Amino acid sequence: MLKLRGISGLDSRGIAFAILAPLLYAAKSAAVKFAPSVRIEVIVFLRFFFDFLILLPFFLMNLKKLKPKQGGMHLFRTLFATASIFCSVYGIRHLALVDAIILENMLPLFIPIVVWIWHKEKISSASWVALFIGFSSLFFILKPQLNLLHLASFASIGAAFATAISSVSIKTLSKTESPITILFYFYLISSLITLYPCCQHWENIPAAPSFWWPFVLISIFGVSFQYAITKAYSLVPAHVVGSFVYFSVLYSAFLGWIIWHEKFDAMQMCGAALLVSAGLFILRSNQRSIKLKKSGLLQTASNRSLKSQSPVVFPK
Repeated sequence: MLKLRGISGLDSRGIAFAILAPLLYAAKSAAVKFAPSVRIEVIVFLRFFFDFLILLPFFLMNLKKLKPKQGGMHLFRTLFATASIFCSVYGIRHLALVDAIILENMLPLFIPIVVWIWHKEKISSASWVALFIGFSSLFFILKPQLNLLHLASFASIGAAFATAISSVSIKTLSKTESPITILFYFYLISSLITLYPCCQHWENIPAAPSFWWPFVLISIFGVSFQYAITKAYSLVPAHVVGSFVYFSVLYSAFLGWIIWHEKFDAMQMCGAALLVSAGLFILRSNQRSIKLKKSGLLQTASNRSLKSQSPVVFPK
């Protein structure tokens, strides 16, 4: 069967999944904001619980693949991924949806820094400039003169940073573990971690379906996002997928405007443009380095500088 071809010979299905993935991510974030007013500990645990139920049939069909080889790294990755979700939920619940999503989109800026600290790999001068531009965008997004510089903003930034650490750790895990194994221990450990604080702050939860359906939607959109982003990476180059990730800003702005009548002003647009430009520059630079490496034009030492900076995006 012939594959449909899209832009510049790219697989059109991959493009479709790359466009769909950030929409699902924005929808999941909107469902988090729309969820009933309960403690964040309860929201996070229910998210993991329903995710695990949705994925349980796949885990049961792959029991033989679930024996871990890097138990400590699974725990390390899960701790940071769980922390990122706590920060993400807090930011989404207390900020305008688009503000929270913009700040979480700082992830591509943090990944080179994490790789530099973790693997001692060099960051090019051009990447440092892009990082400076990206972080400068915070002035326009946070608008400190309008008193938006508060804990929720730092929570969303913290979500991006913790996700960057989790993303880089996935590269280490993938050397010995299958994707289904990584997912299984992520959901198993995170469920156990979040169960205790959830029980400590459990509230009188009503049995009415109207209370539960937002939590089910969070998991449905979240798991669907994981599937879409995985399919996109399997069908088109990573830098192409990374280029569409920032559509989540557009989608979240639209959802925030439709549901909560949130406004997206010119100052935020300027900050978003700076952040997107910096992130795309880093993604494109990474792709060029990989191509040069394959053609044998880079020295071994400089090859290592961007080797692990693949744009692993939103592994949540």
